[in-house]
Amino acid sequence: KFYSQPPLVRDWVNSESQALNYDAARRRAVAGILERQNRTWSASPETLENVARFRAGAFAIVTGQQVSLFGGPLFSLYKALSAIKVAAELSRAGTECVPVFWLATEDHDLEEVNHATLLGPEGGLHRLVSSARGAENAPVSSVILGEDAPALTASAAEALGEGEVAAWLRQGYRPGETLGSAFARL
Repeated sequence: KFYSQPPLVRDWVNSESQALNYDAARRRAVAGILERQNRTWSASPETLENVARFRAGAFAIVTGQQVSLFGGPLFSLYKALSAIKVAAELSRAGTECVPVFWLATEDHDLEEVNHATLLGPEGGLHRLVSSARGAENAPVSSVILGEDAPALTASAAEALGEGEVAAWLRQGYRPGETLGSAFARL
């Protein structure tokens, strides 16, 4: 009685999506911005295909998180994976959807996002802290990673083990990238 729809989106998305009207010019503008940003961040072909699907009329399953070192808390990655899974499930069921992960780049609390705590192979916690600083009260997305970035990614790789994730961290979190662009690349 407290909600107008059942709790599972798949139970109502088809009927509700028929009632939505998203202006075509606005859709093209948003798709253009998403394409430009994602190309800048060396997005995968799958991501660019999703932008094309959005441009062609697909709905978006949207989630996001403030930018932070190494993707921030694990729930940030779970949110992204959940949007991917829900979009795929709804597309298979007949409502074309794509996942969209927005980056909250205007946050000003650097002390909240300049670190990551990783679980190491022996079960211990490894706290990694970036020494990067920006102008006082500047958005954290403008904070430029410094020369300690390779040492941080090496420490992350040591904790996580060498592999795909360590490679992604090295590709994104490198000197000269901002916290925003590094998070976006990840």
